[in-house]
Amino acid sequence: MPVLLRVLLLAILAVSAGCGGPSPEEHLDAAAKYLEAGDTSAALLEVKNALSKGPRNGAARYLAGDIHMALGDGASAEKEYQHALSLGESPGEIQPLLAEALYVQSEYDRVLEIDPEQAWLNPEGKARIRALRGMALVAQNKPDKAELEFREGQEVDRDSLDILTGFGWLAAVRQDFELAREFASKALERDENHAEAWSLLGNVERHVQNYEEALEAFNRAATLRPAHLADSIGRIAANVAVGNYKVAQRQVNVLRGARAVTSELEYLDGVLAFQREEYDKSLLRFEKSLQSDPNHLMSLYYAGVSALRLDRFESATLYLSRFNGRNPGYLPAMQLLAWLEARVGNFPQAELLLRQVLDREPENLNALKLLSSTLAGDKRQQESVEVLREIVKLSPESAVARSQLGLGMMQVGMVDEGLQQLESARELDSGRLDTAGAIVFT
Repeated sequence: MPVLLRVLLLAILAVSAGCGGPSPEEHLDAAAKYLEAGDTSAALLEVKNALSKGPRNGAARYLAGDIHMALGDGASAEKEYQHALSLGESPGEIQPLLAEALYVQSEYDRVLEIDPEQAWLNPEGKARIRALRGMALVAQNKPDKAELEFREGQEVDRDSLDILTGFGWLAAVRQDFELAREFASKALERDENHAEAWSLLGNVERHVQNYEEALEAFNRAATLRPAHLADSIGRIAANVAVGNYKVAQRQVNVLRGARAVTSELEYLDGVLAFQREEYDKSLLRFEKSLQSDPNHLMSLYYAGVSALRLDRFESATLYLSRFNGRNPGYLPAMQLLAWLEARVGNFPQAELLLRQVLDREPENLNALKLLSSTLAGDKRQQESVEVLREIVKLSPESAVARSQLGLGMMQVGMVDEGLQQLESARELDSGRLDTAGAIVFT
C-alpha cells in the first residue's frame, strides 16, 4: 500500500475513533476505580481524557485533586480543588480537602485562614478543618492554641479520628509519648487503616527508641499512603536505626529519583554514607542538609565528625561548636570539641569542656585521660598527676594507666612513688618498653 494512502487511512480511523469512544463520565468512572486500586498514573490519564472532552468538568477537576493528593502533590491538588469550586462543585466537600492540600505544602497561615464555621460544612467537615488548623498551629509551635482548635473540633464531631490523632500529635510535641501512643491506639482500634494514626505511632516509637515497632508502624502508613513524604522518611530513619542499611539506601534512592529531597533525607543519606566510612560523601550530604536547614542538629554533629575523620580540623571545630551551642550537654560532642581545642593549644577551653563532662560522668575514662594530657600541655603537671591517680583507681589492672602515672610522678619529683607505679606496670605487662626503659634509666 502506498505510504500516502496508508497515512490517509490512519487519519480517517483516528477521526472516526475520536467521534466515539468513552464518554467523560465513563473516563471518570474508570479513573475512580484506578484510584481506589492505587494505580494513580492510570487514574490521572483517565481524568485527562475526560478533561480533553470537557475542560469545564467540575467533577473531573475534583477527582484530579484527589489523585494529586494521592501522589503527594499538594500544589497541583490545590489548583484542581480551586478550579472545581469555581465550576460549582460542593464547597462543603471541597473546603476540607483544600485545607489538607495547603497543609501538606506547609502553607500553615493559609490553612488558618479557612473558616471552620462556614454554613455549608457538615460536622465532619468542620472537625476536619479544625484538626488541620490545630496541626498547623502545632507545626508553628503554638501548642496551647492548637489544643483549643482540637477541643472545638471535638465539640462538633466527637467521633472524628482526625481530632483524635491531632490530640496525639499534641501530646507527642509535649513529650508525653505514653499519652500520644494511647491516642494513636484508640484511633487504630476504630479504623486500622487510618494512615495518620500509624504515622503518629511510628514517630512515637521512634522517639522512645522502639525502632522495630516504629518500622512496623511506618511500613503500614507508607502502604496506606505511599506518596506521603514524611512517612517515607520516617520509614528510612527506622530502617537505619535497626541496621537495614541496604533497604534504607534503596528507599533513599527512590525519593531522590522522585526529586523528593529534604534536609532530613540528605541527613539520612549522609548517615548511610558514614556507616560505609565514605566520609567525603557523608560530609557532602550533611552540608546539603544544612543548606536547607542550618539548625538541623544531627547534621551539624555528623558533619563535624565526618570532617574530623577527614582531618579537616577547622571544619570539624566549626560544626561541633555550632552543634554544642544549640544543644549543650551532649557529651560525645563536648569531648570531641575538647580534643580539637587542646590540639591547637586552647587548653583553658578544652579543660572547661572536660570538667563539664566529668561533672556528669565522673568515671568517664576517656575524658579523664584527655584532661590529664590537657593539664600537662598547659604545664600543670602536678594537677595532671592527680587526674592520673583517678584513672588508676578506676583501672587498677591497666599497665598503661600505671605507666603513665609513674612517668608523670617522676616528672614532678615523686621518684619513689613513680618507680612503684612503673614496677606495678611491669608486673602487669612485662613487655612494655616505656616502663622498662624508665626503670633502667633511673
